[in-house]
Amino acid sequence: MRPPCCWVRQAIDLESAVPVGAKPVDCSPESTPPEVAQLYLQGRLGQAAVQHSYDVWSLGTVLFFMATGSPLFYDASS
Repeated sequence: MRPPCCWVRQAIDLESAVPVGAKPVDCSPESTPPEVAQLYLQGRLGQAAVQHSYDVWSLGTVLFFMATGSPLFYDASS
């Protein structure tokens, strides 16, 4: 694991941008909303449809990172 001073945060990923209601193309674990992560873990990511709330969740994770300097979730064993 990289030390906190080296953590990198990507705020935007235009390659994964899709319209509201479409299926997500890709998910980044750091900013994926819980409901999408749950579908992914169940092998049902194809059932997810992008919603405005996903952007709100992702923005919240970015703001948390900016305020604290650490990700919302992290695995110390990796």
